Amino acid sequence: MKKAFILIVLRIILWRVVLLWCKTLKIKRVNAEQFDELKRNGKNVVVAFWHGSMFVGWFLHRPEVELEYFCAGQSK
Repeated sequence: MKKAFILIVLRIILWRVVLLWCKTLKIKRVNAEQFDELKRNGKNVVVAFWHGSMFVGWFLHRPEVELEYFCAGQSK
């Protein structure tokens, strides 16, 4: 019980720290029109990025879920 509580608290704190850090990044989207058009039309998109850009890539293409839902370890 205590371990589960600590894990949930750490997830919430870590997620907020990562979110705050990512909001300080300056990101320039290049040739994003095609991607945006596919997403608007409800098409599936495969996003690939290499090790040096994984952190930002995962942040930019994170699922659009509520923070509490994400931190609870639930999946859609």
